[in-house]
This record gives sequence, C-alpha cells and structure tokens, in this order.
Amino acid sequence: SSTDILNPWNGIAAHFVGNYGSHPFKGQFYCIGRAANNDVVIDDRTVSGLHAIVIEVPMSKEWFIYDAGSKNGTLVAPPSGTLERIGGADKKRKLESSYEVQFGGTKFQFFLPNDFWFYLQTMSEIYKRREQ
Repeated sequence: SSTDILNPWNGIAAHFVGNYGSHPFKGQFYCIGRAANNDVVIDDRTVSGLHAIVIEVPMSKEWFIYDAGSKNGTLVAPPSGTLERIGGADKKRKLESSYEVQFGGTKFQFFLPNDFWFYLQTMSEIYKRREQ
C-alpha cells in the first residue's frame, strides 16, 4: 500500500544501535559476533566469533538474547540499570526496548521501532543544538 512506502520501519522488528552503527532486524533470529558470517559483525577482539544470538518469539513478540558461550560474556541492563552478565546456567535474558547490551567491550542499545524513532528524533535535536 502507499502508506508502506512512506513508512521507514516497514518490516523492521527491532534495532541495535552502537559503535558499529545501526543494525535493523527484519526477521526473528540474529547471530552476533566477530566472524564475518554473523548478521551483526563486531570488529572487536574482545568479541567471540559467535558471541550471542537474539531471537524474537513470534507469538508473543518478545525478544530474548542468548550468550553463545562467549569468552568475555554478554551483559544486559534495563535503562538506568546495572549491567548483569548472562552465561553459564543463566544463558538468556529477555530484551525490552532501550536495554543496553554489551558484547565483550562493545556496547549497543536495543530498540523496538517506535522507541528507535524517538531516539533518532532526540539525537537530531541534540546535534542541532550543538551546531548553534
């Protein structure tokens, strides 16, 4: 439809935003790590070849992150919360919008589409103020 053409989020389920850019998720299963065959490739020696996996549960639309046995761990925190390591017996954590996620030494923020749009608007306003 014509509204789909105007919608920049059409088909995008979530975003990771960090030092290595913005990574839109258009499916339900994403591999994250240093190896070139990952969906999100992080060029950081503290990140394992396959570091973590992010999955959306289709029926509930909930997102989860699993540490894939990484050497330096995956850390997750809610907004304004403390980063907690996942791994060992506790290999998964539910992701909510605006959660901070750290793979080795590299940090990202996880956003659902509406929150990502708000984040972009906020960043745009900050940059405009800096230019004045």
